[in-house]
Amino acid sequence: MFREIKVWKWISETRSMCFVCFEDLESGKFHVQSADFYDATREDSQYLNDQKLTLFRENPPNLRTEGYDSLSLAIEAHEQAFSE
Repeated sequence: MFREIKVWKWISETRSMCFVCFEDLESGKFHVQSADFYDATREDSQYLNDQKLTLFRENPPNLRTEGYDSLSLAIEAHEQAFSE
């Protein structure tokens, strides 16, 4: 079983990012499934909710990404992996 955790990052007055994270309740490890960007000019919350469910159904978080001992470490690893 997994607990969903959303972590928001402020980028600018018109842009923000939401990390979709999960805590594996059995192992206590944290996983970042995705990082979704929100612009003030777009309304895409339904699309992102559908995407989150699709990704979860395809692979549980513990099979999709490496687990980390803290939420901060999981987010940091995700940002590093996708900044290149």
